[in-house]
Amino acid sequence: MERTLKKHILDTFSKQLQQNFNRHCQKFGRHGSVDDFTTYIVDEGLIQNSAILRYAILGTYEEITADSQLSKTQIVDVLAERFNLTSRSIWNALRANK
Repeated sequence: MERTLKKHILDTFSKQLQQNFNRHCQKFGRHGSVDDFTTYIVDEGLIQNSAILRYAILGTYEEITADSQLSKTQIVDVLAERFNLTSRSIWNALRANK
């Protein structure tokens, strides 16, 4: 079971993350874009690969459902092909988001 973090812990984390990211950008001559930040938190191991994959699947699912008349099963098949995963993996990611 995941514990809820206290505000001061989140504030400390945020402050340290910003400081470390700014140092990283200065060291490597980066501008601090959203893409740079995303790469930084992934490289630092602050977000798990499974969370990244689930987020990408859910976002793409929402995009497809907004723009198409495909059934949910058809969308799952499209996502499975797009992400090179089994349909079951896609269903599990969608189910975990409920």
